[in-house]
Amino acid sequence: MVASLSDARLVARCREGDEAAWSELVTRFSRYVYAIIGQGFGLRAQNAEDVFQEVFARDESYQAISAALDIPAGTIASRISRCLAKLREMFEGRKPTTEPS
Repeated sequence: MVASLSDARLVARCREGDEAAWSELVTRFSRYVYAIIGQGFGLRAQNAEDVFQEVFARDESYQAISAALDIPAGTIASRISRCLAKLREMFEGRKPTTEPS
């Protein structure tokens, strides 16, 4: 059952073309992606849906995404990392930490 796979193994199975693994990956990470799109980038619903479809439709590197958005690749990785950390805190019932200004 793919639901019990680690994230790394799930991604490996997706790269091997496993459709069940792909479905689980989308299920597992869709909330994170929507949060990053909405909270991280502040996109409206229609634009957020378009971006969501692109995220799960293409296998793009941070470099390709950064070129499309005209921001550094490291910024994308950093924002994703911060958003994921905050989401994990929220899902665990803890108040998200704030970053110093």
